[in-house]
Amino acid sequence: MAKDYQVRTVEELAENLKAANGQCVFLIGAGFSYSADIPLAGALVDEIKDTYPLAYKRAKTKSYNHVMGELTPQQRIQLLTKYIERAKVNWAHIALSALFEKDKIDRILTVNFDPLILKACSMVGEFPAVYDLATASEFKSNRIAPKSVFYLNGQHTGFSMLNSEEELEEHKDRLREIVNQTGVSRIWVVVGYSGDADPLSEVLAEVAGKSFDNGLYWVGHSNEPSDSQLNLLKHPNTYYIGKQDADKFADELAKKMECFPPDILVRPFDYIENLVTRNIDFTTGGGYATSTQIKLKGMIERAKLACKSDPVGRFTNKALDTSSLVMSGKYDELIDLWNQDSNQFDENQMEDVAWAFLLRGNSICEQAQVHVSDNVELARKEWSEARADYSRALEIKPNMHEALNNWGSALDEEARAILDGNRESALEKWSEATVKFQQALDINPGMADVISNLGLVLDREAQAVLTYDKDSALTKWKEASSKFSEALSIDSRNEDALYNWANLLCREARVLREDNSMAAMYKWSEASEKYEQVLAINPNNYDSLSNLGATLDDQARIYINEDTGKALSLWNKACECYASALFSKPDFYTALNNWGNALSHQAEVYVDENRNMALGKWKEAGEKYAQAIQIKPDLYEALTNWGAALYRIAGALLPEETDLSLEICSEASDKYALAQAVRPTDPHVLLSWGAMLDRQAHTLLGIDRAKAFEKWHEAGEKYAQCLSLEPDSYEAYNNWGVILGLEAKEIFEYDREKALESWRLARTKFSNALSIKPDYYDALYNFGTMLGREAQALLKGDKHEAFDRWAEAGELFSSAVSIKPDFYEALSNWGAMLDLEAQALSKEEISIANGKWSKACEKFSQAVLIKPGMHEVLGKWASALAHQAQALQSKGENLAVEKWSQASEKFSEALLIKPDSLELLSNLILALFSEYNLLKYSDPGLANKKLHRINTHLESGVSMAPNKYAYNYACCLALLNNVGKSVFWLEEAKRFEVLPSREDVDADGDFDLIRSSVEFQDWYSRTFTEDCSPV
Repeated sequence: MAKDYQVRTVEELAENLKAANGQCVFLIGAGFSYSADIPLAGALVDEIKDTYPLAYKRAKTKSYNHVMGELTPQQRIQLLTKYIERAKVNWAHIALSALFEKDKIDRILTVNFDPLILKACSMVGEFPAVYDLATASEFKSNRIAPKSVFYLNGQHTGFSMLNSEEELEEHKDRLREIVNQTGVSRIWVVVGYSGDADPLSEVLAEVAGKSFDNGLYWVGHSNEPSDSQLNLLKHPNTYYIGKQDADKFADELAKKMECFPPDILVRPFDYIENLVTRNIDFTTGGGYATSTQIKLKGMIERAKLACKSDPVGRFTNKALDTSSLVMSGKYDELIDLWNQDSNQFDENQMEDVAWAFLLRGNSICEQAQVHVSDNVELARKEWSEARADYSRALEIKPNMHEALNNWGSALDEEARAILDGNRESALEKWSEATVKFQQALDINPGMADVISNLGLVLDREAQAVLTYDKDSALTKWKEASSKFSEALSIDSRNEDALYNWANLLCREARVLREDNSMAAMYKWSEASEKYEQVLAINPNNYDSLSNLGATLDDQARIYINEDTGKALSLWNKACECYASALFSKPDFYTALNNWGNALSHQAEVYVDENRNMALGKWKEAGEKYAQAIQIKPDLYEALTNWGAALYRIAGALLPEETDLSLEICSEASDKYALAQAVRPTDPHVLLSWGAMLDRQAHTLLGIDRAKAFEKWHEAGEKYAQCLSLEPDSYEAYNNWGVILGLEAKEIFEYDREKALESWRLARTKFSNALSIKPDYYDALYNFGTMLGREAQALLKGDKHEAFDRWAEAGELFSSAVSIKPDFYEALSNWGAMLDLEAQALSKEEISIANGKWSKACEKFSQAVLIKPGMHEVLGKWASALAHQAQALQSKGENLAVEKWSQASEKFSEALLIKPDSLELLSNLILALFSEYNLLKYSDPGLANKKLHRINTHLESGVSMAPNKYAYNYACCLALLNNVGKSVFWLEEAKRFEVLPSREDVDADGDFDLIRSSVEFQDWYSRTFTEDCSPV
């Protein structure tokens, strides 16, 4: 995808900087001091929330500036000072001061309040002019010193620190003045500054509109710039350098500019000598001071001589020079000297050579990471070279655990790069990596990071073997968990170990969910605790916030069947997590994608009871996916998930909303097509696309059968493509089997042979799915359902074949339930199939049929125990009892009354759950009428009670659908001898055009009690013509 901003590298910046003759300004933000333990804005906001909750509540938005604005100036000073006073100079400050000292830059602007850059400058013997814009009464550009540091918003020791929105807005003109005075002719480098917290970014964008003539380089931590950064980077001569850590960036740039390391690190006595002679005039102290100068020089010279160890004079200060070569990144130069004559190196120098090999290996690994996306073979060659360097380092220094750790990490990186194409080779690399990590730990057992790395590799091995060896994967995860636990026993604040352990527990939970939801919930609970611990250490860890949200989403999906209230509460918390993650990182597209998923899952709760709410949630989900794609247009996961949300919307629409359903299916297809264009090798996109085409085919069946079959054919093609990419995709085989079975069912009536062939193909697909995953209960269920349909179709021609299919289907349902005992859908369908089988047997084998019905009721009972609120299951159960009652009644069996009664009760239970179901109401009325007809002679009293119950339900029916129930209500009222109301509803039936012919009314015995009444006779004569039809 094309970017609407320009990208540069550190190397390209260095090239331009060398030609700029020192005309360069650095603008540094909070990220520059982050590794010095000064928190970022988000962490400070969280601290204010805990320490000053009322102030936090008052803030109109929860942004840094608004929240800080609610504190008093003294409270702000107290909040920041405790961090600033204990902070130490970090590597970024040292490297930047080295650039300053070597005249590569001439101005530093900072929005930070800390003095760390000034401390660093003093360490390299540089003492720039310092200007505090927050307290300056006027700005005189002609008085600015050649080398200067500007505190744009104040200093922590100054009279004013600007934090609030209002203060910064008032300060905007002064910021504009310094930015304009600094000028567009300098190279600008912005690092550690988000651009989200104050008006300075707006000022920079204004200037960028006029153009930074020598270029502005925005150095960011993320791979891509945020929205606020893009506002500036859309202008000419502005560039983004991504995936940068402030310390690493400044170190790399200083080395490329040949400014690193400064003397204080590698030539400390030269540094002291320079500092003393340059900055102290000893003559002003009289004779003793001059004597002190001579003594001091002598001490420095003796110290320098003591460090010399090269009698042949090859190096001036050999031991320190090797260190200098290492610290300045001149690894090749030092290694060449070593290769020429290693005998000239003493023990300390040899250690430097070992470090040169190790650090060169690290640099080669970084190159491999750059190349791996485009040229895996080149990256593998580089990883091989890096491993050779680590090996050489260990030859010189066998106990160099750092080399072993980095060697293991390089093997891990290579394994990840080749996993998709060569899983076996990747597993071998991971096995080698575990050996290297363990060797490092044999040297130094207390290294928490190395133990954590070992846990991470075991986790990756588990993921790689999961598809074909679940037990092995679970064992690997158990080992990995023990490693993370061990690492945290050494360093309880190891953020990476906690985060990676939490991720592992989530993966483990998703696997356990299939067989043991309680075990999965325990793992998710553990994972949540780990993420919370990460956030206690670093409240701004947006990855942990997003993953915690996903974990809560997973838990909610378990509770959806048991405790809807709990599920909704978890989803609300998940959404809060995503909102917090996006507050910390507004362009965090992963959080937006996950948020969309949570909303889509939440919609499932409402789909039966509150369709509009469900559709609203899916619409919100779509908006989140759209926002994610706007940030990252090639985010195929969001495109796929958006397609899935649209698929569900189409499924939730009413039968009369066919056009809208097809329109949404078409939109979903567009999303899947875009996702596949981005990621053509992802089988899951094709799998989801096939399912959507199946949905489209179902919608089209009642409109255009030919098109419906076209969509099923397209779905089959998607599953075939999916299997070409992932031959062991049991889901693709299962879904393909489903559509083949449906096609067969639809064509059986007019093309029996083709239907039988489709069923045979479907059988093959299900068998393939089950050969890959024998415990795949969904495939067993779908296979059984298909065989049940086939049996129904075959019943008309070959009863023996039909009964064989039913028997086979029963075995499949039984297997599915044995694997997943709470599989109520399988139990329900099994019951329905047994009902059909019993109906087929009832004419000739009533006793065997009764056995089948009894077994069917048993299955329905089990399903209802698992999921009590399922009106559909109760409706099927009631229908089975009604069918049995009909069969018994036809045989003159007294048991028929009892079965009608049981059927009525089940229909009533179902109706309590779904009171607006006209189908359930009609079936209940029919069952009660049947019971009434059997009882009216043998037990008139009980029959009368049934009749009054029928009347009550018919009253309900006419209130919901008068046209449907008008005539039946008139019949019931006639049986109750209510002439007036009966005639009224007969007239209503006539108005709704549902009144039967005169012949049918004459034959209907329900009217016998009122037929001779004046009112009925009058209505009758007014209603019917001579040809017996209603007027």
